[in-house]
Amino acid sequence: MRLITVEGMTDAALRTLESSRLEGPALVQYHCSDAEVSEVASLLEEADSAVIDQNSCQLAGISLAARLPSRLAELTLLTRSSPLIDGLVLKGLPRGAISDCSTPTKHGDDRLLLGFEMLALAIAMLMGQPMSYATQQGGRLINDIVPLREDSAVSNASSGYLHTFDFHTEDAFMCIPPNFIQLACVRNPTNTPVTLSGLSPTDLEPDAMAALRSPSYRIGVNPKQSGWGLSLPKDPRPVVEGPATRPRIRYNAANTVAVDEGARGALAALRCALSENSLELPLADGDIAIIDNHRIVHSRSPYEPSFAGKDRWLLRIVSYRDVEALESRLDPSNPNTLRP
Repeated sequence: MRLITVEGMTDAALRTLESSRLEGPALVQYHCSDAEVSEVASLLEEADSAVIDQNSCQLAGISLAARLPSRLAELTLLTRSSPLIDGLVLKGLPRGAISDCSTPTKHGDDRLLLGFEMLALAIAMLMGQPMSYATQQGGRLINDIVPLREDSAVSNASSGYLHTFDFHTEDAFMCIPPNFIQLACVRNPTNTPVTLSGLSPTDLEPDAMAALRSPSYRIGVNPKQSGWGLSLPKDPRPVVEGPATRPRIRYNAANTVAVDEGARGALAALRCALSENSLELPLADGDIAIIDNHRIVHSRSPYEPSFAGKDRWLLRIVSYRDVEALESRLDPSNPNTLRP
């Protein structure tokens, strides 16, 4: 993984990305200027005073996306379109009224949305079409990533916290996983990082890469998405696909199973490579990270919540480039929700 800090997407920044493109996935980091922070703060103040719920958030998100500071919009759109960039971190954005809210203690409540949530949604809309899942957090488009007492020991869920949530691409079990996952940090008092990793073209021996590209793996459903169990593909599938110079990954360390010995050895080699390539990204309050879900895996270390109202709280949104490919899974009553 490469983390490259830029002051804008200049010719020099693009040359740096081009010259190192064979070194693995690139994450671009941008520190927002004082002027941009002030401009976004005004947008959040306006959104915080509006009445926005799950039914009206799409239109409000589009309106906010059209008013974002130009450099933020340009960097986001370039992240979507450029093969040189696999993720973007926007640092130091204001949070508005949500900073005074307590960390949620349950999933799927029907609260009104605040300005920082709408900012996250607006940025996600520039990346593609945000989608929700009928089986997850009550079908909310913007998910709360928070610790839940009842899930404390669940290692393969974002609401667990006693164990490592190991490397995975988001919703790897699905026929069509989301193209992008976005994490917006409301607060992170324990400074618990999101750990990222990916593959460069030379990380694995040819035999291991060939095995990972063969249809020799089954990926089980996530514990929080059990409703999709009957919708899983019946045939094994590859873990790695795409061009040799820019491999794509579909993987969940907790439930990816190889069908033969050769495939198991390749899976072990992949795990080692991802561990060696890992990059810790400690999101600070107001940071928003966009990750190419087909290129980058992510994980989270254990941490200790206090359950005093100020625990770690991230907002998660998934986006798709091509909604037409999802038509068979769209909820007729809500075209932005996928169902098993």
